[in-house]
Amino acid sequence: MRAVASYYWNGWSVKKDDAEAARWFRRGAELGDTSSMFHLARFLLNGKAVPADTPAAIALFERAAALVDSDAMSSLGWAYQDGNGVPKDTTRGARWFVMAAEYGSWSGAHNLHS
Repeated sequence: MRAVASYYWNGWSVKKDDAEAARWFRRGAELGDTSSMFHLARFLLNGKAVPADTPAAIALFERAAALVDSDAMSSLGWAYQDGNGVPKDTTRGARWFVMAAEYGSWSGAHNLHS
C-alpha cells in the first residue's frame, strides 16, 4: 500500500494525486506500516490533501516511533523543539533526536547539531 501511495504522491506512472496518496498511506498505516504512518502524519501536520489535524499527526508519529521508525522519532523531536502539537520541551526534543540518530537517522543526527 505504501508503494501505491508513493506512485500517486510522486506521479510515477500515474497522474500525481496527493489525495489518493493520502488514502493509500492511511490504509498502510491502519495495517501497521510505520513508513505509511510517518507519511500520513506529515500530510495531517501540513494539511496536505487532508484536513490539518496536528493531534492525529502527533499520535501517528508516536505510534510509528514506538515501532522504531527513526523518521517519526526525528519528527517528534521537531514537534517538541517547536511546541507543535505538544508542549514545548527542548530537552525532550533532543532526546527524540538522539533516539532517531541511534536508529540510523541522518536527520536525527543532523538535528542534534542544528
